[in-house]
Amino acid sequence: MAQPGGILAIAADGEKSVLSGEEQETYEEYTTSIEEDEVTYEANVDLSAAEVSERQTDLSEEYAVGEPLSPEDLEFMRAYLFDAESTESAGDPAVKTATFASGETSAVPAALYNLNQSFNVTKSGAGATANANGRITGGINLADASWGVSWTTKRTGGRALTKITSSVTTDAFGAVASWPFVGKIYSKTLSATSPKGASSWSFSRSGRVTGAVAYMQMDCRSFVYTSAGSFGLP
Repeated sequence: MAQPGGILAIAADGEKSVLSGEEQETYEEYTTSIEEDEVTYEANVDLSAAEVSERQTDLSEEYAVGEPLSPEDLEFMRAYLFDAESTESAGDPAVKTATFASGETSAVPAALYNLNQSFNVTKSGAGATANANGRITGGINLADASWGVSWTTKRTGGRALTKITSSVTTDAFGAVASWPFVGKIYSKTLSATSPKGASSWSFSRSGRVTGAVAYMQMDCRSFVYTSAGSFGLP
């Protein structure tokens, strides 16, 4: 459904513009989900959960802010990342969050929504055992979005830790100024490292996205270091 006054879009140089008329209609068409059996590109046929996760990483790493998606990647996003039940148009965007506990993603209807998702995972490696426990929050409005993460990583057994590093990468895809008018509109990676020898480290970050958002993903990571090596959570 068209929004009065058009849709706020981001250009490659970071400047903002407004999509209206046929451009707005194209954006709304291409932010509508399709069935997985409707894909036409071979690279998008019958993808496993692991392959979808790998493609999500590719989307994060290969596109610059303001850059439109290729037809192949746009088809992938429409088939595998937009939620078919809740995402009918640009007025009903979707959020997918990488959960700490499983490393998988879950779709959340996001039109004027609030996201509040917890995680709790324990993992062993490099002679130690550590736990990460926290929360992912966010919200999408018609012209912007917000996100936040907060978690604590701590040693629960084994070797003493030398340090803990935590990071979050947030990417948002929505309206851009060039055809097909769907692309990356926001990307930010934030990280911090504990003091030397810390056995517990708390990490909290947040941000805001300006522009029409169709899809957003957050990748949360902690790396635990010992004298024997390191391992990541999840």
